Amino acid sequence: MSDEQAQAAPEGAQAAGDWRESLPQQLRDAPYIREAKTADEAFAGIKGAAEYMGNSLRIPGPDAGAEAMQKFYERVMEKAPGLMRKPDTSDPESFDAILKALGKPDSADKYTLPEIDGYQIPDERIGRLKAIAHEAGLTADQAAKLYQTMLSDEANSQANQLGEHQAQMQQLRGEWGLAYESRMAAARKALEATKAPADVMAAFDNGSLAAEGIRWMYGLSQSLGAGEGGQVASQGSQSAPVMTPGEAAAQLEEIGRRIIGKRPADLAPGEYERLAKKRIDLMRLATAGG
Repeated sequence: MSDEQAQAAPEGAQAAGDWRESLPQQLRDAPYIREAKTADEAFAGIKGAAEYMGNSLRIPGPDAGAEAMQKFYERVMEKAPGLMRKPDTSDPESFDAILKALGKPDSADKYTLPEIDGYQIPDERIGRLKAIAHEAGLTADQAAKLYQTMLSDEANSQANQLGEHQAQMQQLRGEWGLAYESRMAAARKALEATKAPADVMAAFDNGSLAAEGIRWMYGLSQSLGAGEGGQVASQGSQSAPVMTPGEAAAQLEEIGRRIIGKRPADLAPGEYERLAKKRIDLMRLATAGG
């Protein structure tokens, strides 16, 4: 080794037997080589640095795409699975900051509730639902999923109730037959006579009052004298009054016992003809609910 090389080489290198002489000049001053006393020490330093670099996390730049960021997040969780700290619920401000980072809107009006076909929600209830979601710290997605389920269940329940109500009203119409309209009018008069609450009157008028309630109001109309009057007609009348199919069937059975198998001469003059005519009217009433 020349005097110039000996002067340029680090003191440690000369003491180690000048092991760097076999290396190119540009490597002699490289990290982990310049300060190493032996080749083994230099190689150990380089290996440790490589392992460190392999375990290091490089934060993606501002222009990194979603895929690069996702890989970065995955490596963070792989290297430090316990990195995410549990929120401090005793500190409302810091806890709220975490919730907002997860997706909680800044204000309740930022929520968008789902729309359910055929199911209308009053504006004041929408506002209340949004306020509850914001107070509970729900993210926008959480609130949407929660209310999608809740409102769908409500809509289905409402539809089932409507179907059941329509079936009950159809049964009532069949039960009353041709007397349906007159009995509905009598029930309405009973509501007026008893000064029923406005919401009950509205329910009757819009067709949402339960069939059982209408039956009860009709019965009340009879006791109040607001009914049709004279529902049960005498057999001697020339035509049967409006009555239910059940009432008509009962009178048909009675008339049948009086005239079937008999001749006009077996009854009082003209009675056979009157009962026969009434029987025809009763047959029409008895089948009106079918």
